[in-house]
Amino acid sequence: MNIDNLSIAEIRAVLSRLDCYFFVKDQDLKYTYVNDAVARLFEKSAEEIIGRDDSQFFDLTVCHELLLHDRKVLAGESISQVEKNTDLNGNVRHFQNLKTPIYDDKGRVVGVFGLAIDISDSIAKHDKLEYLAIRDVLTGVFNRRYLELQMKKEIASHVRHSKPLSFVMLDIDNFKSINDEYGHSIGDYVLQQVGKVMLTSVREEDGCFRFGGDEFALLLPHTSLACAFQLAERLRQSIAKLTFFSEDGEEFAINISLGVSQLSESNQGLFMAKADGALMAVKRNREKKNATLVHCETHSKIASCSRCQNFEACLSKD
Repeated sequence: MNIDNLSIAEIRAVLSRLDCYFFVKDQDLKYTYVNDAVARLFEKSAEEIIGRDDSQFFDLTVCHELLLHDRKVLAGESISQVEKNTDLNGNVRHFQNLKTPIYDDKGRVVGVFGLAIDISDSIAKHDKLEYLAIRDVLTGVFNRRYLELQMKKEIASHVRHSKPLSFVMLDIDNFKSINDEYGHSIGDYVLQQVGKVMLTSVREEDGCFRFGGDEFALLLPHTSLACAFQLAERLRQSIAKLTFFSEDGEEFAINISLGVSQLSESNQGLFMAKADGALMAVKRNREKKNATLVHCETHSKIASCSRCQNFEACLSKD
């Protein structure tokens, strides 16, 4: 059948059977036609939609955006873009929209023709994949790959703005013995709880990462070595207060060891290694562990800030 021979009723019947959203608005941006998919989306009959504008169906922020787009179309511009819409019930959907002017026989724009495809599921899948790409699935903190990306970004920011940047490496003391004695499921639970405490112990702009195994890291923008040491100590003390139980009901606790470094012009390439070196210095003391050491550039040595005579002076500089 030639499309030119289709009647208006036949065209409307075709449009109504499609899953895509078709609509027409007049010069006042009121709906003059919607297909069945639009009616289902708005949870209204077509008759209830015709003659109304977007303010009846979307929140004010969405209406403002739609109005800007529609005015461009009325000015003769065709638009193709993704729109995020929130309806009056708070439901959020994403649409790939195509809007184009409708002209009369004299070439004047008399309305807007719109075609929209719901891509919410695709957006959700993309967001989930993006989440999985940067998060450690077990603990919920960021993964090592994302740490490397953020490290480059924060070092560049440090160079540009000369703001302090500190880094903390930590691991769980004797974690292998936890796995050996209580099993890997208990060990996984321990890792999850450490991740939770880390996330609740830092600011929004700080980064929590799982480095690998039972090793974790903190990237702390705008944070001096002394303040990073204080944060590490608070975290160590919080972890020590946790209580765990084996499958047999045996109660046990854990401790962590931490190493801290601050970025400087002389250690950019070894920034992470300096913190790791401080952590290893703690771990070499098998009897004590459960401590925080810093790689102090001022004294060119690994030490404990709490034992440093200049500790308060370092804090007063922040």
